Amino acid sequence: MALPKLKDIQWVTTDCYGTLIDWEKGITDAFTTEAKRDGFSFDEGPFIERFFEVQAEIIRGSYELYAEVLRRATVRTAHEIGWEIEP
Repeated sequence: MALPKLKDIQWVTTDCYGTLIDWEKGITDAFTTEAKRDGFSFDEGPFIERFFEVQAEIIRGSYELYAEVLRRATVRTAHEIGWEIEP
């Protein structure tokens, strides 16, 4: 398949999460800030890995708004490391 001429290209799209936005750092920074407020600390590496695993499990289930996926993944992952947070 030949590439289109640049003058013929009308649209270009990209997925900004992980490309333009450092999603992992944003999540880790938010958790770290909130944990400090609660006097709680955690190892960021294993935490973010588990967070993404839990998030993937939730996504594989029935449809949820992404905000609800994040909320559920947050509460569950925090609970697993002994950090009880408000749902």
